[in-house]
Amino acid sequence: MNFTHLLLCLFAALSLPTPASSSANGLLYKCDAAKLKAEDMCYFVPTGSETMGPHNIDRSVAEDGFRQVSDASGSPLRVSPKPWTQGDKLTKSANLLADDLIAYAEIFELVAPLRDAMMYDPKSLSTDATRWGVLTKSLVDCKIKEKDTTMEKGGRTMNVYSVAGVYALLKKAGGVDTHHPILQFLEEGAIELVCLAVPEMKMDHCDKVRKANAVTTEPSTCWHQAYKGMYGSLPRTKGTASTADPASTTAGTASTTIAATVVTSAVSAGSGMAPGVLSLCVGAMLARWLR
Repeated sequence: MNFTHLLLCLFAALSLPTPASSSANGLLYKCDAAKLKAEDMCYFVPTGSETMGPHNIDRSVAEDGFRQVSDASGSPLRVSPKPWTQGDKLTKSANLLADDLIAYAEIFELVAPLRDAMMYDPKSLSTDATRWGVLTKSLVDCKIKEKDTTMEKGGRTMNVYSVAGVYALLKKAGGVDTHHPILQFLEEGAIELVCLAVPEMKMDHCDKVRKANAVTTEPSTCWHQAYKGMYGSLPRTKGTASTADPASTTAGTASTTIAATVVTSAVSAGSGMAPGVLSLCVGAMLARWLR
């Protein structure tokens, strides 16, 4: 048994963000203290020396079906509940993508402009309710974040904001740092949209929103009109890729369930993992997510 691999797996499992709370991304940011005082709004700034900024997505990098989400280094991302973070962007795939990766990129195209505005230009949303409506239409149409709720964390009761609730918080922070609830809203909203667009993704957090939108094995189309409202055309729908030359669909054709994603990530550090260690790794990861 290779204990080095086991420790790597357990570290990866325990470092994954839990769906019902703000992820480790929250540690990267804080509200700009001067602007919070002057405008009572949270403008995200880095907690360290890193350079932070909006995604500024560019859909012209590739045609429909060839735009993929990549990290800051340019490495393509697999479908995952892990939240998008600093530096994630659209890049061009050399091959036609599989349906789940196409949908994943299209949800990123919906969420990234909302994320950019809420984090870096909240005043533009506070003075333009129409723009707020356009950017949050996918959440409203897909019955995501309909009501304010609460959650327990660290012995404290925390607010989990709805679309309307977070908009009020965005416009008036009340003199306190609100970056955590804003980021939680964005990350959970994005995860739930991915749940609807990619039924292959398996996690308990998806169950409620899928039930609300009557999603079983086929992707929901509840977000399509919001996409058309932002970009002027409907998103590429599931099934289109099947008409392409099979030789052109080599990228992203593997299953992208959560189990496959986390196993692939866990074993990337080495290929000599014993089966028993791999089982422990998978068990730890799934226990982290499916609780």
